[in-house]
Amino acid sequence: MAIKVVVPNKSYNEVFLGVQFTNGEGIFEDEKLAKEIADTLGYEIVKDQAEPETVEEEKPKRKAPVKKKTVKKADE
Repeated sequence: MAIKVVVPNKSYNEVFLGVQFTNGEGIFEDEKLAKEIADTLGYEIVKDQAEPETVEEEKPKRKAPVKKKTVKKADE
């Protein structure tokens, strides 16, 4: 799950520890690293709502179309 780390400076636009911060916000894929950074530097953590978990519904399986059998008529 991605975690958003928010820094106090809203104009902070840099890459820090491999994460791009834009307007003071950076999205961390590594939850442990995000929490460690936030605790050490006093930043705010926000669980990212931009990536909702989606559950794909299983589509019903369609049967193959039935081929029509052609019956050959015998010569009369």
